[in-house]
Amino acid sequence: KQIVRSGKSVSSEMKTQIRDEVIAREVFIQEAQKMGLDTTEDFKTQMELANQTILIRDLFAQLEKKNPTQDQAQKDKKIADYQQLLRSNATVTDASQGPNLAVVNGKAVPMGRLAALEQQMVRSGKTVTSEMKKQIKDEVIAREIFIQEARKLGLDTTEDFKTQTELARQTLLIREVFASYQKSNVVSDLELRAEY
Repeated sequence: KQIVRSGKSVSSEMKTQIRDEVIAREVFIQEAQKMGLDTTEDFKTQMELANQTILIRDLFAQLEKKNPTQDQAQKDKKIADYQQLLRSNATVTDASQGPNLAVVNGKAVPMGRLAALEQQMVRSGKTVTSEMKKQIKDEVIAREIFIQEARKLGLDTTEDFKTQTELARQTLLIREVFASYQKSNVVSDLELRAEY
């Protein structure tokens, strides 16, 4: 489906490659599950972020489908205007003194989301400054506003959303299997030198 959605046709050779990849992915996923990697808090947090990202992407993709535009500047402006409209219609209350970051339209936004995005930035090699923390807080609140709108439109119940979420789950599990393997199979300098 992903390949067809990108505008490409699927040849019989490509179908074979896809089948082989599906089998390989399943082997790695089963290994991840045996290792319990799908039950860790880190995995659950990463899945929540992936689900949010998919929903938000789908929300703005739906906007583009309803009002197609070829010009990228017009697309960007349309999305920015829509984001501003959603933000201006939302009721946001700061709740950062307790376990929640804020309350958006009556729904609590847990402080853990802020920590999750900060952790994601650190993983990508960035240092999180106090200015960045404020930007991340604003991003978490904006994401909640957009997620609520996407859910209101039923985007979290579509087959496409379910498929994308499953692919994200698989990708995260496979990444965790390889990360776990690398941690437990560190190659020493002596081994590297002997190999090369």
